[in-house]
Amino acid sequence: MCLPKKMKIIIYSLLCLVVAYFLSILIRSVTLYSDFKTESREWKGNIMQPDELLGYKPAPNSFGFQKTPVGEGTPVHFDELGFRVPLEYIFSGNFRPLILSLGCSFTFGDACLAEETFSYLIAKELNGTVHNAGVSGYGLAQMLSRAREFIPKYQPDYVVVQYSPWLAVRASKMYAPVQYFYVPTPYFAVVNDSIQIISPPFTVLVRGNSFSEKQIPDYFTFFKEICLPMMPYYDYHVTVTRMKLFFGLIPEPLEDYQQIETFAFDDLLRICEKHGAKMILLVISNELNANKITQAGRGESITIANADYALYQNLTIKTQEEYNRVYGLWKGNPPILVDRHPNPVSHQIISGEILKAIEKLNSENN
Repeated sequence: MCLPKKMKIIIYSLLCLVVAYFLSILIRSVTLYSDFKTESREWKGNIMQPDELLGYKPAPNSFGFQKTPVGEGTPVHFDELGFRVPLEYIFSGNFRPLILSLGCSFTFGDACLAEETFSYLIAKELNGTVHNAGVSGYGLAQMLSRAREFIPKYQPDYVVVQYSPWLAVRASKMYAPVQYFYVPTPYFAVVNDSIQIISPPFTVLVRGNSFSEKQIPDYFTFFKEICLPMMPYYDYHVTVTRMKLFFGLIPEPLEDYQQIETFAFDDLLRICEKHGAKMILLVISNELNANKITQAGRGESITIANADYALYQNLTIKTQEEYNRVYGLWKGNPPILVDRHPNPVSHQIISGEILKAIEKLNSENN
């Protein structure tokens, strides 16, 4: 049976498109594999899981590593509730005061051990318990969603809320700030004249990996287990999401950062007051003398822990280079700056500012 000429052309064209797309996956996978093996910052192990509301969240009772470009990775452990805890953590009861920490990688403690983070340090100083709900890559939409769930559920005494300028920016985007692929996240949008949190446009694919040495056989495993399932998945869903936005089937993200901050922090404060928790706004931007507080810190209703100012004051030489030297993560020989997240020294200073804020709150209430 001979196919019509037009049908042959169609079939041939489709085959060419399939081959071309497969080659594009192959080319992208080589670059991706090279980055994973050299300079990438990535998670190792199945410590994240998809979530319809948050995009992704820590998997309860999980262990893994956070890789840095140089040196060994940082061990990570999440407890049965999905909060970050030390590697040798054993549950021994929840002691008051209970502190809930909300934020991104700065609160989570990227490149630091759990026991080196400010959340752990303040709970230790107060002989209390901490629920570190910070997650790398999170923005204000996820922070507010977690607050709405965790504050009524756990009734914390103090809620430490990270304030950093990029958190509102992230809440105006549909995807998380990750190096590879697209990770859909919740975002703020105006619907029927009110600000709402919009769920991620599709479900994230999460893959743990145990790749270590740069070997050719490992590349084929990487291609089969990571690139081949994930690249077509994200290419398809990102394209569909763009079409839905174009035709108005899903709301456009709100891009007024001040409006996002005002709405989110007002709601956070309202939830805290409703459930008897004391809210502390932690100002941290990782920049020299970054001492600006926007609408989030207006009035007397929110207690401020200004870590930016404390970090600046602690420097003998007040330059950005000195800031990076003292507060950055250095590894290798000779040492190189591999991560600008707060290091253990920085976390110590941050915890001190939070403790001062807690002391101020308690003195005002007595």
